Amino acid sequence: MAQGERNDVITWYRDRSDSQRTWPHLVLSNKLILTGEIGIKRRGSTEKTIDIEYLEHSADLPNILLGGVGDTWDTLTFDFHIFLDEEENEITDVCSDIDDAELAIFVNCDASKYQKCIKADYVSPITHLEFEIQRNNFFHKLVIEPMVLLKVDYDPDPSEDYAYMKGSILATSDSLDILTDQVGNLFGGKISEQYKPFTGKNRDCLYQFSITDDKPIIWWNTRFKQTIALLRQNTPEGHPRTLLRDFVMRSVCSSVMYDLASRLAPADEEDTYDPESIYYNLSKSVGKTLKKNKIEEILRIFSTCHELHDQSEISSKMQHYYKVGPAIEKLVSDHGEES
Repeated sequence: MAQGERNDVITWYRDRSDSQRTWPHLVLSNKLILTGEIGIKRRGSTEKTIDIEYLEHSADLPNILLGGVGDTWDTLTFDFHIFLDEEENEITDVCSDIDDAELAIFVNCDASKYQKCIKADYVSPITHLEFEIQRNNFFHKLVIEPMVLLKVDYDPDPSEDYAYMKGSILATSDSLDILTDQVGNLFGGKISEQYKPFTGKNRDCLYQFSITDDKPIIWWNTRFKQTIALLRQNTPEGHPRTLLRDFVMRSVCSSVMYDLASRLAPADEEDTYDPESIYYNLSKSVGKTLKKNKIEEILRIFSTCHELHDQSEISSKMQHYYKVGPAIEKLVSDHGEES
């Protein structure tokens, strides 16, 4: 679904007094019940199914799959059964005819900006809907929101509180949140981490930086989901299952550390360095490794980097040229197949 395809859904409003959703027409709010199964597929084969009834509106896949399919799955399948939760609730309470309603499942991933809408005719008492999503479309978390929409236009009647515009929301459900990847902060919160797919000249680099006054932002390339997921495994260091993770972590983090440390600009004589600056502290850490104690000595090591007008761009181009992202992703993928 193209970003913005959801514009046919009438906007709901927030009441400023209580920050709750209020609607411009009658809606069966949170009256839809979502049941069914989520399937975990790998290479076309369903390896595990999860009953939605026991999830309580959220699923933590990394924990659910621990010790089983692990992180090698490539597709999620959904087999949904949706119905109104009380006998006295009928869809015709908010529209003229059942044939005027349709079920819509909205799927959203903030990390990858992925959006999808799956629609089907509304059927009473239960609407059945099946679909699947490839893993390369999303990262971190999926949010599933079932709704019933009006699929025709009515003549507006000012005396009634019923929806009359095509796309208006007639019924809603609590969302189903699916955590698909463990996302801890690799840098103790000192570096903001964001996710997006890279394109063009940066397509094959694993990460790049945006430098802000607050703190640097590292952008991870979500084209290489297995690598990013590997870096976030919570298993303690030294476990046989984490040897590859430990190797990749050291390679990536040492490169990130040097990249950020080299961005410390030399201070003027009247200035002093902010002891809380991540650039200053990383420079001192690099200096310690290189047996350099004075900041002036450390900065001389980085002097050639300071001549580059855009270090982030240079780093990205070098990663892309040497295809760092695809190389590490293939290593991770092959390791997963062998295990």
